[in-house]
Amino acid sequence: MSSRPLTNSNYSDNGGELEQYIVSLQQAVHGLPEGSSERSRHLYEVANLLREHYIASNGEKSPIEALFVAREAVKAIPDGCPMAATCLNNLGRLLRHKFVFERDPRDLDEAVEVFRRSVDVSKEDDSSWPQWLTDLGDCIYTRYNVKGSLPDLEESIELARRALKDKKEDDPEIIDLVIDLMVRLRTQSKRTGSVSASEEAIDIAKKLLESSPKEHLSRSTLLHLLAGSFSDRYVLTGIIDDLNQQIVFSRQAIDATSIDDPERVTRLAGLAVGLSDRYARTGALGDLSETIRIATMAFEQTQEGSDDWATHACNLSGYLLTLYQRTGEQLDLDTAIALAKGSVDATPTGNALRHIRLGNLSACLIARFDSTGAFEDLEECVKMGNEAKEATPKEHVEWPARLHDLGAIMQRRYQMTQDLEDLDEAIGLTQQALFALGPSHPQQADTMSLIALFFAKRYGETESPEDLQRTEFFYRAALFQTQSPVVTRIEAGVKLISVCMVQQNMEQAYEDAKYVVDLIPQMAVRSLESSDKQDLLLKIGGVSSEAAGLALHLGEDPSVALSLLEKGRGMFALSLDEMRADIKSLEEQCPDLASKFITLREQLSSPSTSGRTLDTEDPEWNVDESRRHEAGDEFESLLAEIRQQSGFETFLLPPSEFEIKSAAESGPIIIINTSMLRCDAILVESHQITSVPLADFNRREMIEYVKNGTFRSGGALEWLWDCVASPVLNALGFDKPPSGGDWPHVWWIMTGLLNKFPIHAAGYHSKGSSETVIDRVISSYHSSIRSIIHGRKRPISAETQTNALLVAMEATPGSSKLPFATREITAIRGICKLMLVEPNEPEPKRDNILSSLLECGIFHFAGHARTDSEDPIGSYLCLDKEREKCLTVLDLLDINLQSHSPFLAYLSACGTGRIDHNDLADEGIHLINGFHTAGFRHVIGTLWEVKDEICVDMARITYEGMMQNGMTDEAVSRGLHKASRELRDRWLTMSGTDHRTIGSLQVRGGGNERGDGEELEARGLDGFSRDIVTCDEEPVYPPWIPYIHYGV
Repeated sequence: MSSRPLTNSNYSDNGGELEQYIVSLQQAVHGLPEGSSERSRHLYEVANLLREHYIASNGEKSPIEALFVAREAVKAIPDGCPMAATCLNNLGRLLRHKFVFERDPRDLDEAVEVFRRSVDVSKEDDSSWPQWLTDLGDCIYTRYNVKGSLPDLEESIELARRALKDKKEDDPEIIDLVIDLMVRLRTQSKRTGSVSASEEAIDIAKKLLESSPKEHLSRSTLLHLLAGSFSDRYVLTGIIDDLNQQIVFSRQAIDATSIDDPERVTRLAGLAVGLSDRYARTGALGDLSETIRIATMAFEQTQEGSDDWATHACNLSGYLLTLYQRTGEQLDLDTAIALAKGSVDATPTGNALRHIRLGNLSACLIARFDSTGAFEDLEECVKMGNEAKEATPKEHVEWPARLHDLGAIMQRRYQMTQDLEDLDEAIGLTQQALFALGPSHPQQADTMSLIALFFAKRYGETESPEDLQRTEFFYRAALFQTQSPVVTRIEAGVKLISVCMVQQNMEQAYEDAKYVVDLIPQMAVRSLESSDKQDLLLKIGGVSSEAAGLALHLGEDPSVALSLLEKGRGMFALSLDEMRADIKSLEEQCPDLASKFITLREQLSSPSTSGRTLDTEDPEWNVDESRRHEAGDEFESLLAEIRQQSGFETFLLPPSEFEIKSAAESGPIIIINTSMLRCDAILVESHQITSVPLADFNRREMIEYVKNGTFRSGGALEWLWDCVASPVLNALGFDKPPSGGDWPHVWWIMTGLLNKFPIHAAGYHSKGSSETVIDRVISSYHSSIRSIIHGRKRPISAETQTNALLVAMEATPGSSKLPFATREITAIRGICKLMLVEPNEPEPKRDNILSSLLECGIFHFAGHARTDSEDPIGSYLCLDKEREKCLTVLDLLDINLQSHSPFLAYLSACGTGRIDHNDLADEGIHLINGFHTAGFRHVIGTLWEVKDEICVDMARITYEGMMQNGMTDEAVSRGLHKASRELRDRWLTMSGTDHRTIGSLQVRGGGNERGDGEELEARGLDGFSRDIVTCDEEPVYPPWIPYIHYGV
């Protein structure tokens, strides 16, 4: 509709005076002769008054008399009379208002013809010419909205252009005319996918904004439409800058709109669209949260039953569905379905927006079907999907989406029925969708991936080589759609690698894998908060391991395989390490660039404070996410500028081969890489990088240990020795125990599911045996070589190393009592004093501990820990029954201790290094890594539950070893190694295993694995175990095994 309201009137019937005036004019007309110019003028005035009287009554008065007089006025005008266009225009307006009140399309058709005659009888130099064009264009555009005829839309656009043609920039009507044109251009862009329509709208709006006064009443509308035009172009091109511009101008439009302006709701809805699109692109949950908050406000401020109510209900439903897909909260899905049904019920058949609302409801029901398997939901989706498809014009921009969504529905029905006809239909629909999108549409990669998936499923049924070839073709095409989101392309690439390997085309698989790994840095994780990074990295787990495996299989140098691993693993910690890099040299040589770096670093490192309300006139509300995204873009540009400076060419780039070898000066770094194809050890020494194929490693055996929860059993330790540890240590020359106490030190970097296994404890543990890792080397763990290098560069503060933060949680609300926790802290307190380290024991509250961490050199925690298998960064040290009062991984990531790099975090609690989320195994997101990433040089923690009493001895012996060797990097790992060996030997004696290994014992293993929708519950131990689940059974696995050292 036109930006000008149709039913507003400046006339009011005050006590019947208007009616009396009309009657007197009618009497005067009757007294005038036919053909009199006065008669035609009076007829026009009567007709005009009757029209306004009709409008003022909101259509309650009968329009019959008004129409009769208006038609008479037209008849009374002689040919060539200047009044002809005016009388015709008046009749056209009356007919259009009659349509608004009565919704009879015949009135609209007649109004169009009458307006067209008014334009035909007038001259272009007439001062009212633009008005006649505008009214005709408005009426034709109204008819388009009713009937959906594309020629009507195109004619209304051309008429708006003609009305603007001779207007000067300072003409007071120009903004309203531009608004009319922009509304129609946006409709054309959405209907036909015309990028040029969006660009025309953007160009005319930007020019007008530069020349028009900021106080103009319609400026907020112009800003809103400009924002929408950027959004339209983004949808068609995927250009991220358009999306950011849309959000910027949407905020400006809201700022320019008063709180009580009814158009504010529309402005809010426009901003919600932009934020939702950005969430879909980046995965920033803050954007989605703000989207829902804004959309909820717009929905609640709209009167139920109106067209706008149905629109806002549909929008909010879609956003809540997206939130459900991210968090799995059933209430969000239930609310989304209720809103979607309401919006469909409020939209009659034939309405131009019904297909969109049907599509939204269908998507909600499909989500419920995926959760419950209710076949009635699926059948309803099929019905609605077909109705939405039939209701969508083929030239409409939503046409590909209707085909895509219906194809996905049919594929699900195939999954239920195994009817190949359903799968064939799904393939046909999605191929039509792809063709309708056009070659440069950002949704190309997603649609191609869906087609590839369907062909893969059909190949599973038919084993047709053609289906497998088509699967490869479409996945590869998706991978190379540069206009599509990077994450979508990477996901397609991961599947493509598997397809190539199935075809035994390893060379092509390797080329594709290299391309995919090179895409990973483009995921722009810097601008995301930690929870968003975690969600994004779920989608790329394991790809770098596959690339490295392929490289070694094809005979590439081990350094090439290592480079691929370093590019694609540990991205979570790397993104934080980059923000906390030492820039002293940059400050000295390029102070301006260093200052920019610090500013952007602070913006990217600050936790989000989203949540301010939108019901104030504060123009700065809730722009945290926008600032983070802008800072992320600026940071990329700044890095490029820094690398152009002499001496900074490799600033924050992956380490060179020389740097990698140098990292092994303190001892070899061993990377165990597992892939679908093979398993290898990449050995980094100070003088070389080599690899050892682990031919005896069986991937299926590894998976079985994990599935059965026996990866910590004696049998698993012996299997791990035979197929991994023994060949690796032998290759390094560590084929027997060291003599004279000169223990070699190695760092283990495990990949994939092997992150769950205690490689440091691998071996045949029996008296006199040396076929164990612990009897050959000192073991430390890490997530990547880059992280090791970064950790060693951290400065050590002499001041903080003299303070120890000690926390004993003997009795934690909601957890079992730990009677030995206090005894453990008592022992550590005494040793700290002997080491001239001052103990600090504040009240064990979250905020107290966080603030004390900023000043301590040692942090020792004795208590319970919880591992969150669904949300690893939510894992926490227990301080209270209420989770929000506990210390989480996320809390640690939000603080920066690297300025003084505290020396040691000793986490005497269960499972602080446990990884329960298989898809995030390569990211090492757990409490141990959280403390290391926050800034601790060394962290000691556990892989699973530990015995309360054992914790005391393990800690005491470790600290005694540190006291003997001083506060050095080597002292920590040596101290833990000494404690582990001593407790291992004690356990062997107590277990009576002189003539049998621990692998021959009936060992129970526990685990909690999440992957491919499968949950394996962890088994608990006794009531004194520092773990989540407890029972009265005694553990029979070796109690010294879970303890690990993670550090430099």
